[in-house]
Amino acid sequence: MTLSPTSQHHHPQTSVDIINISTDFGTTTPPSASPASEQQLSTFMIEVRNRLARLETAHVEIERLKTALAESEAARHALEAQLAAATGTTTSLAPKPSSSHPPPATTTITTAPASTTCTNATSATSSFPGNQPSFAAVVASNTGAKRKKKPAARPPPPSATKASATLARLFAPQSDIPSGYQFVYYATPVRRRLSELRRLVQGVGLNNSRVLDIQYPVQNVISFLVHNDYVLTLTKAMHLHGRGSSPLIDFDPCDPVNLKDPKFASLSPDLRVQKAIEVENLRCLRSLSFVRRSVRVSVARSFLLYDRINQAQFDAILKEEMLARSSSSAAAKPPSRSSDQERLAKKQRLSYLGYLLHHDAETASLLAYAVSPTLSATKDLEMSEPSDN
Repeated sequence: MTLSPTSQHHHPQTSVDIINISTDFGTTTPPSASPASEQQLSTFMIEVRNRLARLETAHVEIERLKTALAESEAARHALEAQLAAATGTTTSLAPKPSSSHPPPATTTITTAPASTTCTNATSATSSFPGNQPSFAAVVASNTGAKRKKKPAARPPPPSATKASATLARLFAPQSDIPSGYQFVYYATPVRRRLSELRRLVQGVGLNNSRVLDIQYPVQNVISFLVHNDYVLTLTKAMHLHGRGSSPLIDFDPCDPVNLKDPKFASLSPDLRVQKAIEVENLRCLRSLSFVRRSVRVSVARSFLLYDRINQAQFDAILKEEMLARSSSSAAAKPPSRSSDQERLAKKQRLSYLGYLLHHDAETASLLAYAVSPTLSATKDLEMSEPSDN
């Protein structure tokens, strides 16, 4: 991929003769004094006004957010002060002694204090023979000492079928089939939703967890991403329940013949080959974004072996997974994000990995994470599921 040259912005110079104003917007020769040049200058001025308006709107929004943040901080400090005052006054309250009963003896309570305020209030209350520490004071002083952490809930045991299959894979004799993952391609006359295909896969007795991803590389071809050891099981089930269907052995997703998009029709043969490789690379990166984390690095290693991704992309994926695993073991959890923010972050990460095919890490990061109006967090037609035909 190559970066398109950025448009050159020239500010109009102050002059009496408007013909001498530079209106070079990327052209190699200055425009002549014609209605077209006047329209070009008018378009430029409208764009400048629009950008200034957006800048002023952004400044107003920043000031509003600063004010809201200051008010929030002030409210938080006020609540903390009220909580501290309420804790101190609660521990100093005690019931008055009854006139019909003698005052109780002096009581001394030795507990693990929850705070310095609660300790002082409890000691002062118990030093008088006519006063007895209240229930609230005792609870407040013992809250931190007697609170016990609830044991983490254990995950439910796996089903007998799943456990048997897992043990069989662990202790079965080593197979001659090399370890790795691959796409198995089938011809299909219609396109169905991926959720419907998942139900069909489960309905014919296949394990959905072994089918890592399902995609449509072209209009009438469907692909299943599975482990090499599961290819035979998949093809047998498809042949038995799919009216004798067989996988496409000679299908090559990197063949430029598969570029059916009309916008690629005018490309030269060499550029069509390059574009087909880029499309397949992006498709593999999307598969990696959908597979579960426990096998993501292994799948990426298989893609690297088959030249579906390059070394820079694999290194970035490996670094991301190592960072995610180390952060998951930490006590502090990352702040939750909305679905739109999660979608935007996923798209930016996918764009970053895609740019690594032709750019270095710094350039790819600049291109992927730069603010762009075309990068929408609420609409992504390319990643949506196909509709029923």
